Amino acid sequence: MKYLTRLCYNTDNWKKPSGVAQAKEVKSSYTSKFGFGHEEWLFRDDWIVDGWRYAFVQGVNKSRNRLLKDAQPFDLHLFSIEPKAKRRYVGEIREVECLTDRQAQDALALFQRNGWLQEMCEEIIQLGRNPEDLGHDEYAPYVFNIRFRLDNVTLYDVDEYSKPGDPIIERCKRYQLYSVVVQGDQTPGGRRKPNGKDWITIPKIKPTTRTVTYQRTAEHTRMQKKLLEQLKKDYPTDIVRAEREYIDITVETQDALILYEIKSDLLPRTVLRQAIGQLLEYAYHTQVRKKKISLVAVGRKPLYGDDAKYLDLLQSKFVLPLSYLCVPLD
Repeated sequence: MKYLTRLCYNTDNWKKPSGVAQAKEVKSSYTSKFGFGHEEWLFRDDWIVDGWRYAFVQGVNKSRNRLLKDAQPFDLHLFSIEPKAKRRYVGEIREVECLTDRQAQDALALFQRNGWLQEMCEEIIQLGRNPEDLGHDEYAPYVFNIRFRLDNVTLYDVDEYSKPGDPIIERCKRYQLYSVVVQGDQTPGGRRKPNGKDWITIPKIKPTTRTVTYQRTAEHTRMQKKLLEQLKKDYPTDIVRAEREYIDITVETQDALILYEIKSDLLPRTVLRQAIGQLLEYAYHTQVRKKKISLVAVGRKPLYGDDAKYLDLLQSKFVLPLSYLCVPLD
């Protein structure tokens, strides 16, 4: 399922409370009363637990019981209302999970142990607000209500505003989940329409406009740059693309498609373990490819010994069009 939901206004990229949200709220809202929103830490990239970011989105609250009953991940398309009532498309989070009561309690305990909750409280105090309002029973019974992986986050450029005629201008004002269809996607058929509303169609924004910078390590970025430079020497530059449909690098000719997935781990075995699933999904999930497919796992160390035998076995036993490429770091 795909949903659109509103974020409170923030000028610090939703990494900490910026103190500006209150001015854009009705008097009865949480942010208006207390001067900050729980989702203002949504993209805080240094609070990661086993690859997961635990956070809060106000729009999830009203639909929480249903989301827990469905027990399925969902995609969130995010917008905010800025001065002069401008609707800005903020970004997208794919495969979001709604937290159970136990998960929310465990996440809070973990944040307390790591000192992250104290940092949140200190940032509230810096705004001249009361940290005891964090997790207010009436508005936000839990400090966290969702979790997601950073690799599933895409942020858009800061000038991605709604255009005249966009339905979110008139229909989307509240902090709730709006069922959406992204332009170009197939309309869900025969599905219950949450909130009793018609599906809202929103524009498709290219994921390459501004992917979250903290998704990639410095090693990954250097390897990607180095590989791009080499591939553009081997192929016409217009068929070599980076970050196309979340794939690190693609090379597409008239009859072939080569997908490269980069992992900066030291062990080639680990590179293969992490890259294979992504490559298979990129190549085959929900898609019928008519071109010849080649899958390339890219690591920083040469493949040898048991790791090389392992790749040979995968290629022969499962007939995978899979290879390994070493792109050493300087």
